[in-house]
Amino acid sequence: MKNNKIIKFLFTGLLASLLLVSCNLPEDDAVYIPFEPELVENPETITQFIIFRDDLSIFESAMRIMEEEGDVKLLSELNIPGGTTVFAPTDDAFQQFFTKNGIDEIEDLPYEDLESVVLNHIVTGKFLSSSLSSGYVSTRAFREDTDQNLSMYVEVSNGVVLNGESKVTTADVEANNGVLHIVDTVIGLPSNVTLIEQNPDFSSFLEALTRADTFVNEEGNSPELENLLRNLDRKLTLFIPNNAAFSSLLSELGVASIQEIEPKL
Repeated sequence: MKNNKIIKFLFTGLLASLLLVSCNLPEDDAVYIPFEPELVENPETITQFIIFRDDLSIFESAMRIMEEEGDVKLLSELNIPGGTTVFAPTDDAFQQFFTKNGIDEIEDLPYEDLESVVLNHIVTGKFLSSSLSSGYVSTRAFREDTDQNLSMYVEVSNGVVLNGESKVTTADVEANNGVLHIVDTVIGLPSNVTLIEQNPDFSSFLEALTRADTFVNEEGNSPELENLLRNLDRKLTLFIPNNAAFSSLLSELGVASIQEIEPKL
């Protein structure tokens, strides 16, 4: 009897210990694996590949600033299991970006702009170059003061080109949590016109936009629609007719081209 009580006591204690340990074991996908501050010899994660490559040092610096100052801890996030596609600009690409924007280094960018620029190069999901198709994808950047993700236009007819300006120079650097593509230009935050210009099925709308801006009313003013749509501070919703819709309109109006449409101001 006494032995039974001892066995029962030991069993109860062991069960309680196992429950305590199991309750304190973190979920695998919630553990942030520490990333090394220097180069790594055998990169496996996206973070490790970014640290490993000498030509991505500025992109790494931008992500370290986010790690220290912001809520989005990308270096930590991209070092854990998952599936992410990163279009990583080289140091030369960033130097061109600095010259274009009149700054000397990444630290000169206001934090909000830096975060938006970096997140504009991140796409949720693993997309090898062979699985990309021409069209729009959502990046992890947000339009200012909204919860709407910015879009990016991918063109694959001649290599992979993003928003008509950034070309993938090294594709398909595969990590165990996604894929890295090296690009030769920092992908700027797009305006409405940026995204319209890249889509060949919106060429008639773009022509109509340009045509409309040639019209002048009695007060001598033109609509300046293109400037309006290029303004990143304006939040607009566009319903864009495709080329087929414009073909139907031209037939209905009895004209051969958009240039023949007369203004009504």
